[in-house]
Amino acid sequence: MLKNMAKMRDVWNRNGVFFAVENRERKLYKPVFRELPKAWVIYFDNPKHSVGWALEQLRGHSTGLGYDYYVCADDNCVFTNASMDKLVQACASWKRPCHMAGFHGTAPHFDAKRIRTELQKHGGVSSYRKMAWIFRVVPFEIYSKFKYPADLPCYGDRYFTFWMIANGYFEFRATPDAPFTKKRFMPGGIGTKDKRKTTARGLARIGEDFPEVFGPHEVIFPWEKMLEYNRSRGDQK
Repeated sequence: MLKNMAKMRDVWNRNGVFFAVENRERKLYKPVFRELPKAWVIYFDNPKHSVGWALEQLRGHSTGLGYDYYVCADDNCVFTNASMDKLVQACASWKRPCHMAGFHGTAPHFDAKRIRTELQKHGGVSSYRKMAWIFRVVPFEIYSKFKYPADLPCYGDRYFTFWMIANGYFEFRATPDAPFTKKRFMPGGIGTKDKRKTTARGLARIGEDFPEVFGPHEVIFPWEKMLEYNRSRGDQK
């Protein structure tokens, strides 16, 4: 966050911005929040190191104040105030309660066909059908009804998506008018890619809580990748 302060100070330092920080990391974050006097910091204990518990501190406190829309973003996600405004505008202008995501720099390549065939304009902003999570917004109607499980080890964003589908919310979109950048697999959160052992437990929790969303569809197991990974572990012993 200190590294991104020059780009993000004006975005973070404003009323209605919330950060959740574990009590054990208060001292680490002091230099950050000295730069952000207008932001609201929520300190909490998290003895089980649960992602769900941490996210619920943010959701519970912020929805208790009754804002119309809730923008969720990773702490190393970089975007402008203008981009955030367009993100909210896109969500507010869509015809049904919507999960609206921003636009990552790789989207013009990976989503080229969908953008070309499905892009629609409403209320002066464009969007197309897509599920994405790093930088996104949802209305109070949706977020206030939801609650993160206290013991969820990871996949908080995916868990929320499954909950939305299970509760009849099917509108997932992204807007090219709200660009952002973010580096993947950075330290923090659930860790770097090679240390993400909690993802299996997170997937198991999603499967247990939302079997009706999975329906008849099975999870595709990456057998070859798992074999390769476990063979390499055997070579290291």
